[in-house]
Amino acid sequence: MSGAAGAQTLPGWYGKLPFLGDFAGRRLPPSFVSTWDDWLQSVIYGGRSLLGEEWLTRYLNSPIWHFCLAPGVCGNNAWFGLLMSSVDRANRHFPFTLAHGVARESLTDLAMSSITRWLGALEHEAVAMLDLEGSVQALEDRLASFAPPAGLDDTRPRVADNLSHYFDRPLLVASSEVPALLAALANESTRGAGAAVSLWWSTADDQGRGALVWACQGLPSAEGYTTMLSGG
Repeated sequence: MSGAAGAQTLPGWYGKLPFLGDFAGRRLPPSFVSTWDDWLQSVIYGGRSLLGEEWLTRYLNSPIWHFCLAPGVCGNNAWFGLLMSSVDRANRHFPFTLAHGVARESLTDLAMSSITRWLGALEHEAVAMLDLEGSVQALEDRLASFAPPAGLDDTRPRVADNLSHYFDRPLLVASSEVPALLAALANESTRGAGAAVSLWWSTADDQGRGALVWACQGLPSAEGYTTMLSGG
């Protein structure tokens, strides 16, 4: 993404991977990392309390969730990315995040279908990053081929009516519907309508035709996160 979308040319990352001894990250600002880390620490603690011994099994088998965070959720930018359950070299469990920031004024110009395809491709790379033989340099080398799409949307993208149907629980939709939901979030964010919202989706079948989608104000609660671990 170019121009007002920011100078970041590769996705940033944060969290744990099997070849890391502890937390690590690149290219994500403190305003994002601080909020994101506090949220994850809180929902992991809350999820363990809610699920007890079941928590680890659900965590390890959780789907990878893609997200779009409206401006105001984690700093002034919007964020597109994915969240994947992971673990470090010492067997301490904590998710791995890939994310890319976009300025509020650039949101409605983005080709949302390109964003969803990019995140889908990035998901395959994220799974490969769980390789125990990896290294930070190998991770950076892989990401070098995954700069976010630079094209702007010159067409009139379809925009979903609203996101209210997706607030109660994850709903199964056709994957082709996700760009329209992202366009709705972008429009609402640009107008400054309502509280800052996050939209989450995960692939619901092997062919990638279906997606589980849900939305919430801010970031998910501990109860919401445990629902995400179960795939909705």
